[in-house]
Amino acid sequence: MKPLLAISTALVVAFVSFLACGANDNHPEGTATTPVAETSANGKIYTLSSVAPKAAKDMMTDFSWKEGDKAMSLSKLGEGKVIFLNFWGTWCPPCRREIPDIVAISNEMKNVVVVGVAMEQGSTDKLSSFVEQNKIPYINIVGTGELRDKLTQAYGGIQYVPTTFIIAKGKIVATLVGGQSKAAFTDAIKKAL
Repeated sequence: MKPLLAISTALVVAFVSFLACGANDNHPEGTATTPVAETSANGKIYTLSSVAPKAAKDMMTDFSWKEGDKAMSLSKLGEGKVIFLNFWGTWCPPCRREIPDIVAISNEMKNVVVVGVAMEQGSTDKLSSFVEQNKIPYINIVGTGELRDKLTQAYGGIQYVPTTFIIAKGKIVATLVGGQSKAAFTDAIKKAL
């Protein structure tokens, strides 16, 4: 029985590795993150400024960032809408593959607000360039150190990216780990509506 369990575990790890990247893998970008928001021709990149205390199980944990002099939060941005919260990285092939579908959802589904949490570890130059080249219309949040760790722990200790949460009325109604298709995203969103 133990050899069968070991083989099953190895197959699951291999499958997840194909569909996702380790969120805490070392990345060649370095460790310092540019602390200011950058604007591209499409989406905007903001620096995480605070994370609320961890919410109850299956509930959204709120976080905030500054848009100029204005404080903004996930709850404020997503008020009255379904929130599509995607943890991802420019260095992750499955994350990059699902970006066109996420962009389409952002453009087509007006009752859904899309927010990316970019797990970048270096300068945001690569992220800004990626956002512009891929015409990403939604905002992306970046963070470093303890604050980013607090955010990823609040969402179950993100171990793999991409990881996407579908949130309705403050409740996490779906968690999708690994690269997904537009149909999978759309099905999860429709269930939340």
